[in-house]
Amino acid sequence: MDLSDFIVMIVDDTETNIDVLVDTLGDYYDVRVAMDGETALEDIEEEKPDLILLDIMMPGMDGYQVCEKLKSNPETSNIPVIFLTAMSEVQDEARGLALGAVDYVIKPFSPALVKARVKNQIELKKNRDHLESVASQLREAYNVISDSIHYASRIQKSTLPSPERIRNILSDYFILWEPRDVVGGDIYWCKPWKGGHVLFLTDCTGHGVPGAFMSLIGNGALEHALSEVEEGDLSFLLQTLHCIVQKGLNQDHVDHGKNDVQKERQDKAYQSNDGFECGACYISGDRRTMRFAGAGFPLFILNGDDITIIKGERKSIGYCNVPQDITFTSHTIDLLPDNTYYMTSDGLLDQVGGEKKRSFGKKRFMRLILEMKELPLYRQSAYISDALKVYQGSEKRRDDVSVMGFRL
Repeated sequence: MDLSDFIVMIVDDTETNIDVLVDTLGDYYDVRVAMDGETALEDIEEEKPDLILLDIMMPGMDGYQVCEKLKSNPETSNIPVIFLTAMSEVQDEARGLALGAVDYVIKPFSPALVKARVKNQIELKKNRDHLESVASQLREAYNVISDSIHYASRIQKSTLPSPERIRNILSDYFILWEPRDVVGGDIYWCKPWKGGHVLFLTDCTGHGVPGAFMSLIGNGALEHALSEVEEGDLSFLLQTLHCIVQKGLNQDHVDHGKNDVQKERQDKAYQSNDGFECGACYISGDRRTMRFAGAGFPLFILNGDDITIIKGERKSIGYCNVPQDITFTSHTIDLLPDNTYYMTSDGLLDQVGGEKKRSFGKKRFMRLILEMKELPLYRQSAYISDALKVYQGSEKRRDDVSVMGFRL
C-alpha cells in the first residue's frame, strides 16, 4: 500500500498553517482540509481519514471537543489524532493525551518534524490495520473450526446408547463421560448380541478430533464383529474386532517375524498406527452369568467391603504391532445381587494431582469406591467427578475421563 493511499486530514482555521502542512505532506499523502470542527466531523462521517492533524484553538468547537467526539464514537475512535498547538504547557499536552491524542506538534511547524511524526503514526496505523485484519481472519477461522467441532460432537453423541436402552439391560447404573475437549476418544457402547447384550467402555487413540474419529471407526467395527461372531464368545469378538480395525486402517501390513528395528522402519512407511483399549462385558439372556474380557482394561467388582480386580490383557485393539491371531482371556462371573461392577479409562487413573503430583491410580480409585458404596449409583458419577477435580487441583486435565458402574 503506497503512502498516497493514506488520507491525512488537516483541521485548522488558519490558512497559513494549512498551506505549510499541505506543502509538507501533499506530495506523500492524500491530504484533505477542514477549517472548523463541525465541518471536520461532517467530512469524517463521509469518509474516514487514516490520520487527523487537529488544531486546538479554533472558533466554535475547539480541538479538544472534536477529539472527544471522535473518541466517543466506535466508528472513529481508532483514528489517530495529532494535536497542532502553540501551547507548550505540560497540562495542555496532558489533557490532549488523556482525550486520546497520540502526539503533539508545536507551532511554528518544523516540516521535517511534521513529516517524521506523521510517518510514524501512519506506519503504526498500517501495522495496527494489518494485525486487526489477521485477528479477524483468525477469529473467522476459529469460528469455522469451532462450529465444525461442535457439530462433530453432536454426531459422536448420537452414537452413544440411549439411557432407555441401558436401563432395559442394567437394573442400576451410572456413566461418567467427560471428554477433555468438545469431542473425545473415550466412548461407551451398549449393544444387543443375539439373546444377550454387550457393554463396552473404550479409550481410543488420543483425544479430541483424532480420538473421536477412532471412536466412530470402532463403533462400526463392533457392529460388524457382532454380526460375525457366535453369541457369548467374547474372546473371539475382541480378536475379530481387532482384525477389522487393523484391516480398515491398513495397519495389517506388519511382518511380525522382523526384528524391532525392521518393524520400526516398516511402520514409518505407513501413515497410521491407531487403535484402542477397552473393557467388554457380555451379559447372558438369563442374567445368571456375565463374561468379561479386557484389552488394557480391568474390571473392579465390589462386594460388601471387598473389591476384586479381574485384570485385562496387556494388549490393544487395532495397532500395527499387534498380531492378528492375538487372543484375549474371557472370564465368567456369577452375577450376585449385591455386586457392583466398575470399569474406568486411564484418563482417571493417570490424572496427575495431589501434593506430590502423582497419578490418581488404582488404589485411590478403589478407596473411592469404598467411600461411596452407600450412595445410590446415580450419585456416584458426580462423586467421582468432584473427587477427581479436587485431586487434580491446578493441574491440567490430561485425557478424556470415563467411568462406568452398574448392577444386575
